[in-house]
Amino acid sequence: LCQNGVGITKGTIGGILAADMACDIDNPLIDELILRELRRMIELPDWTIAERWHGVYLKLPGACQYTAEPEPGVHVAVASGGCGMTLSFGLADEQWTSWEGDAPDGKGREHAGARRSAATADT
Repeated sequence: LCQNGVGITKGTIGGILAADMACDIDNPLIDELILRELRRMIELPDWTIAERWHGVYLKLPGACQYTAEPEPGVHVAVASGGCGMTLSFGLADEQWTSWEGDAPDGKGREHAGARRSAATADT
């Protein structure tokens, strides 16, 4: 919700994540369920939905990231399935190390390997 000196001026609500199935993400029933719960928390002078948007998460079965080197020196790394923000820093560090031989923090492959081992132990 965005608020200025005269009150709430704009809000964004959402959304739904449906894994492994086709989903009617523009279903008005889903909008109404979300609005029903929001009405329990706040009061607004107008509950009209001004605009809608939706996104689609790509998914790579069996993995949450895709890496490739389509040409020598051209590297591609994508975190799919809606986990890009969660994995981005770890994926970037891991890929940088594998591409360049040294992590961006300058601590090299051994340090990056230790970080991965520690992260694996935590999960």
